[in-house]
Amino acid sequence: MRESKIESWYVDELEMLGVECLKLHKKGWPDRQCFGFNERTCFIEFKRTGVDVVDPHQVERIRDLRRRGFQVFEINEKSRALLKVILVCLGIQSGN
Repeated sequence: MRESKIESWYVDELEMLGVECLKLHKKGWPDRQCFGFNERTCFIEFKRTGVDVVDPHQVERIRDLRRRGFQVFEINEKSRALLKVILVCLGIQSGN
C-alpha cells in the first residue's frame, strides 16, 4: 500500500478523536507530529507497505527525538492495534 494512503488513514482516524496531526516538511524529520491531551505528543514516520527501514538521514533525527523522551512510531501498514497504542501514548484512551 502506498505511504500516502497509510498516512491518510491514520491522520483521519486520529483527527476524528481530537488529535492534531501536523505535517512536517523538514528533511530528516518524521512525517507528522501529533498532539494529544495533557501536553502529550508523538511523531510518526510513514513508509509504504513492505518498507520498514527509514532513510539514513532520518535515523539520527529519530534517535535524537527518542533520547529526548519522545515516542516515535515507524508505520508501514494500517493497524487498529497500532492506532490504539498511539492513542494511549497521546492520552486519548486508557491502556486497558
